[in-house]
Amino acid sequence: MQKQKILRAFSLLELVISIVLLGIFASFGTNLIFSIYENHYYSKTINQVQSELTNATDAIAKMLRYRINDGLIMRQDDRIQDIKYKGQLNYNMIEFVTYSAEAFEIGAYSGFADLNASKMPVLKSPDSNFTKATEVFEDIFAEGNYSFNKNKYELALVFASNVYDAENSFGFNGFNDSENSVVLAKIKDKENLELENFSGKIISEHYHILSSAYAIKFDEDSKDLWLYFNYRPWLGETYEKASRTRLLNNVTAFKFKEENGMIYIKICAQSGDMTKPFCAIKAI
Repeated sequence: MQKQKILRAFSLLELVISIVLLGIFASFGTNLIFSIYENHYYSKTINQVQSELTNATDAIAKMLRYRINDGLIMRQDDRIQDIKYKGQLNYNMIEFVTYSAEAFEIGAYSGFADLNASKMPVLKSPDSNFTKATEVFEDIFAEGNYSFNKNKYELALVFASNVYDAENSFGFNGFNDSENSVVLAKIKDKENLELENFSGKIISEHYHILSSAYAIKFDEDSKDLWLYFNYRPWLGETYEKASRTRLLNNVTAFKFKEENGMIYIKICAQSGDMTKPFCAIKAI
């Protein structure tokens, strides 16, 4: 007669211990999964903020590379100051003029004036093609509140031998024509510019054409960093009515200074879930 095999069940104590162990392992697993997800989320957020900071500082640096060295101010509402000022800084905005790099690089203007062949108010610029320059300036102002009229004195010229005053030469504080202010000009033909307010000013062989000013403003209420462009302060145009685009949001700080001809920009930004902001510094 065969013996029956007796199957022994788990005791109540063993079941309890098994359930407790499974609960502990499940808790560890859940915590581990949550920790991995949390680390991934924060890493992704940090990388995104750092990438946005890099893009913003690179965009600002690209514009500042073409700046006129004596044409950069700091602004807080109606209060302006040359960025070379070394006193206490409490400004939320920089404003500057640049030469028209696009027109210069395609040969629309040569940057050289033949003073011997010029008969004022006409300035002759050999190897220029102001027909191309007209197209460039018309494209720049194709959209926005301001436009370009080639038949008016809307271009501003700066000459290498002149010394400019950032606060007064370019119209940031209202355009007051003086010996140190920019010279207004319009295009006469392919190689000639017609000057307007040239009397009493230093006219030299090397020049640049200004076509627009730029402003970068930190809005402390919305935490946005804005870029304003396509306006000409020497014509009484202001950044408030200019075209604008948001460079960065969630900004916590926007700092800038000038040292030995270099402009230093510092921007800090923070995502809503981050415990501290990240910052990027650029020297131009």
